[in-house]
Amino acid sequence: MALPRQNGANPPLEQASSRLTTLAARSTPDHEMMRYLEECVGVFRGAHFLATIALLGVASERLIEVLAESLRDALGEPEGTKWFDKKFSQQWPVSRRFKALSDRLFREYEQDLKREKLKEAFDCVVKPTFDQIRCARNDIAHPIRQSNHRIPEGQPGDWIGDSRPH
Repeated sequence: MALPRQNGANPPLEQASSRLTTLAARSTPDHEMMRYLEECVGVFRGAHFLATIALLGVASERLIEVLAESLRDALGEPEGTKWFDKKFSQQWPVSRRFKALSDRLFREYEQDLKREKLKEAFDCVVKPTFDQIRCARNDIAHPIRQSNHRIPEGQPGDWIGDSRPH
């Protein structure tokens, strides 16, 4: 499946690899997370959409882990390790881990985040993006939930000829 060109220009996906390279050059991102993102771009190019969603979910979960480790280190000893061991790493599923991370981050740094105008971005961009990735991954990993909720038309399974009953 070829991606359509827009006005002769490369579609955003074809620019994704260069964006990942730029990200790596500007910072020191987590190697494992970057490996998942690079693989994600590759499988998307091959039209493997379910695998793309799964890898994007894995990359986002790794990012949450890396952020939690950074927060643990910033909190110092023994408080950081205590929080990480009891309030973060014991949480599952990942939505609870994200909530534990978000709650502690804002408890410690809310004024700084507001001053730098990052609180609104976190609430309006980061949280909904995480939720969308998590829900899309859950929809392919758990297609029929306990409530017999079925994936509605237009969801990932529908656009690639999914054979599951809908």
